[in-house]
Amino acid sequence: TGLLYSTMSSSEELAAYLITLKLVTTVSQFSQAPFYSKLPVFNGLRVKGNLIGLTENTSKSIFKSLLVFVIGISALFFLGDYLLEIIGSNTKLESAPFIILMAFVWFFERHHAMHAQIYVTTNKIPFYKTAIISGIINIGLMYVLVPRIGVWGFPVSLAISNMVINNWWNVKISLKSIQQSFIPYFSKSALIPLVILVVLASIRLFII
Repeated sequence: TGLLYSTMSSSEELAAYLITLKLVTTVSQFSQAPFYSKLPVFNGLRVKGNLIGLTENTSKSIFKSLLVFVIGISALFFLGDYLLEIIGSNTKLESAPFIILMAFVWFFERHHAMHAQIYVTTNKIPFYKTAIISGIINIGLMYVLVPRIGVWGFPVSLAISNMVINNWWNVKISLKSIQQSFIPYFSKSALIPLVILVVLASIRLFII
């Protein structure tokens, strides 16, 4: 995306996008720890056929991981530019609305990625198919949208390509593998972090 955007933006616009993208992805990667550190435990529970234990452990780990993500990304859209000023950076982040859009896109991407890992404990890995589909859609949308709506085209393209398949299909097969329904599991794992993100994003957009 940085290479594509460099052909149609100023150096200042490109720098703002790249540092924003880097910080958002860093927050996302950091938030993986509470979940991915437990993968050996999840695999052990799957091998033992302990689906109740697998359900409880994965839902708690998803909750912790998404909560860490929400805290980190909220700090970014509340305090990002201020922190850059403290370290003497001449580059500013993208606007708060842009970062908030990225926050929701990456939140659901992190959510479906963890569900993919739950399904992988079955020793079946079908996700190369969905990666190809979503990747083609994402690239196609970027080439259509970015010339028209600028930098906003990147998160919008990613959001649409994920919604086409990854956001729901990964979750569907994951929950089927642990014999769980969506609403009860989502309520235990992702609902509270999502509500917190919605509240904080609303405060940033409409109050501050």
